[in-house]
Amino acid sequence: MIKEKAVKNISISPIFILVLVSISIIFSHIIVMMTTGESHYPMAVTELIIDSVIMTGLLFPLLYYLVFKPLKKQISAREKTHLQLLANERKFRDLVDSMNEGMIVQNTEGIITFVNKCFADMINIPKEELIGSELNELLDENNLFILRNLITNAQQSGTDKAEITWKVNKRKNVYSIISPSLIFDENNTVIGRFFVVADITQRKEMELELLKATELVKHSDKVKSEFLNLISHEIRTPVNIVLGFTNLIQEEFNPTADIEEYITTIKIGLNRLIRTIDLILNSALEISGVTKYDFKQIDIVHEILQPVLLELSPVAQQKDILISTTYKQFPQIVVDQYSIRQILIHIIENAIKFTNTGGKIEIQVKESAHNTILISISDNGIGISQEYLPKLFNLFSQEDESSTRKYDGNGLGLFLVKKYCEKNIIDLTVESKKEKGSTFTLSFQQK
Repeated sequence: MIKEKAVKNISISPIFILVLVSISIIFSHIIVMMTTGESHYPMAVTELIIDSVIMTGLLFPLLYYLVFKPLKKQISAREKTHLQLLANERKFRDLVDSMNEGMIVQNTEGIITFVNKCFADMINIPKEELIGSELNELLDENNLFILRNLITNAQQSGTDKAEITWKVNKRKNVYSIISPSLIFDENNTVIGRFFVVADITQRKEMELELLKATELVKHSDKVKSEFLNLISHEIRTPVNIVLGFTNLIQEEFNPTADIEEYITTIKIGLNRLIRTIDLILNSALEISGVTKYDFKQIDIVHEILQPVLLELSPVAQQKDILISTTYKQFPQIVVDQYSIRQILIHIIENAIKFTNTGGKIEIQVKESAHNTILISISDNGIGISQEYLPKLFNLFSQEDESSTRKYDGNGLGLFLVKKYCEKNIIDLTVESKKEKGSTFTLSFQQK
């Protein structure tokens, strides 16, 4: 590097050249005199000096303008260019060091020739120790294999990034995304490679923690599901035993009218208990997100609706409620059979429950525009107030929550109806007026 002192020396060099030219002329005269030895060339020292000064005065302007001034201008321009290059280099290094991403420069022998401050800080190794070392020393075999594959793929298929983990000093693993690029000289010859390294340690650690939490939740849900199934089984078993023996007593011992009434009451209570167990279990599974759905093509009228009506008709007959149906053959639709069955059971059961003795329920299945099948269930029962409609599908929600309410229930049925509709992509609408009745409409999209 040319320093500032050298520039100052150039400014006094004309005097030096002037003296040099004068001395050279004097010595040239002396050499001529000594070599020729001619007596006709006697010159006194004073005459030689005067002659030299005169010659110097004549030659110096010519030398200055033809040689020295262009040379000085050229040296000055080179000095300015060199200083500018040094300033640009400092700016570039400062810029690279201030990057939020690491940078590594490697020659063709695999030796690191430059790293920025970000990368050195990232792996907690000083820049001085990194420069001159091999990049391979910073990676284990697995990550080195990933890096080599990345370099190969980047040249062949254009793959430009990969995730690797670095060895670090007295720290936990550093996870990063690395992108390689080739360095070429002016002859388009590869002279090295540089890598841009993005630190993703914080994000990776969060992903790992999230993965652990997800696995923990899955395990917790599995335990919860197994527990609920166990409890359900343990409760169902004795209830089914009692229900079986009441049926046996009713069939084999010809009980009196009073005993028959007691047995019927017991059976109603036991069936209600079984129904409540099912609701609690299904609600818990749905809330936990572990309900399993099996979607397949089915005939919703013949495979689901008709069996449900056959099951619930005796309940409607006890209240002298007329259930009328209007439907025809429809193409099969893709749904989960169990959850659709539960939807229809809950809605029709509610229609029977909240319709007074001698009332009527109308069920229609029809096709509408946009390849849609509609199932509407209407009753002329007690209806639902407009204020309560927004809360209708809430968990444990009941319009009459008093201890003296007329209708039993636990507020789980319609909660499940809403959840099952969402999973089967069914649009559910409700229209109701107090003391006028309600209409629930299910909209199925045909596949």
